[in-house]
Formats: sequence, C-alpha cells, structure tokens
Amino acid sequence: MKFLTSKSFNDESVFFVKLRAYQALQNMSRQSLEKFLIQKFFKQAVIKNKILVFYFTNTTALMEFNAKKELIKAQLRIIYKQNFELFYKNYMLIFKDIKAELIILKNTQEKEVFKKEIFIEKSTGNFHIHDNVLKEKFLELQIIIKNNIKKDLNAKS
Repeated sequence: MKFLTSKSFNDESVFFVKLRAYQALQNMSRQSLEKFLIQKFFKQAVIKNKILVFYFTNTTALMEFNAKKELIKAQLRIIYKQNFELFYKNYMLIFKDIKAELIILKNTQEKEVFKKEIFIEKSTGNFHIHDNVLKEKFLELQIIIKNNIKKDLNAKS
C-alpha cells in the first residue's frame, strides 16, 4: 500500500516535516500489525538508536509481538520497500531492528474526593435529667458536649 502525500517538502517548516514523519511511522507500524490481534493494544511507535520500538498497553500483546516478531519484520520490509522514497528520502526513517515495550497508562478518570464534613455541635449541653438510672450517662454526655463547645470556640479564635 502506497502512502500519498500532497504537499511538497521544500517549502515546509521543520515542525510539519517531523510531524508527517511521525504520522508516517505510526501508519507503517499500525499497518504491519493489521494481521494480528494486538493492533488494538498498540499505543505508538518511536525510533530510538535505529531500533523501532512498539509500545503496547497490554502484557499479552507484548508477548504476542515477541512471538511473531519475524512476521512483523517481514511485513515492515514490504511496506518500507513500497514507500521507500517517502520513508527514506523524505523523512529519513531508518531502523535496523524492532522491539516492543509495555507502557502503563494512568487512570484518567478523576477519583471522587470526599470532603470530611466538620461536625458542628448543635446542642448546648443544658438539659435536665429526671431518670436516676440514666443520670450518670447523661452527665458524661453533658461534659463532653460542653468540652466540644469550648474547643470549637478556641479553634475559631
């Protein structure tokens, strides 16, 4: 399959030439993986030290790539020969070997942050106890409530 380019390379800025080279590399890499089920786990391809590095998001895809590395190389050779002028002469995309690496994507969904609600004491601690059995328990509660009110007043000032 030939890659078509409609722009001439003489009048373009370096940025756009590099961008088109990157896009051509991605297209070539995806096309070489078309016959395999690992294409959906393919993230990107980059040339590092004359090695074409495929990045996958799944460990099984990584293992599958390593098992079928020679078939992928053969497919890349065919694509490269068909588009030699584009890849070599225009973009200088040169690589001698291929390898795969795993890339771990961070969870992009925002986690809900639960704010700790501040407890505001609404009771004043002024109540009368008529039942003798519960009197001690209520006196303890009354002391706790009054201490909480004092702490809140001290914290505000």
